[in-house]
Amino acid sequence: MNYPPEDAGAVANLMALARANRIVMTNSTFSYWGAHLSNALRGNNHSLCWAPDFFDRTRNGGRAFLLDPRWSVVRDIPGGWDS
Repeated sequence: MNYPPEDAGAVANLMALARANRIVMTNSTFSYWGAHLSNALRGNNHSLCWAPDFFDRTRNGGRAFLLDPRWSVVRDIPGGWDS
């Protein structure tokens, strides 16, 4: 795995995500963009993108609405999301 230098900036970090075959996302739009770009570039790695089911507590009951249905979604964790 190659990582961009710490001072590479947002574009280099986004491109590193886009080139990744497997992605474990946080609940951030940056992660979503990286996964969507990776899927567009690779075309066959949707199930290798893991995303949390939560995103924003103020909308959609806290559930993510930007999820690609082909991604692997983490819906629950032992102890709950707030543990």
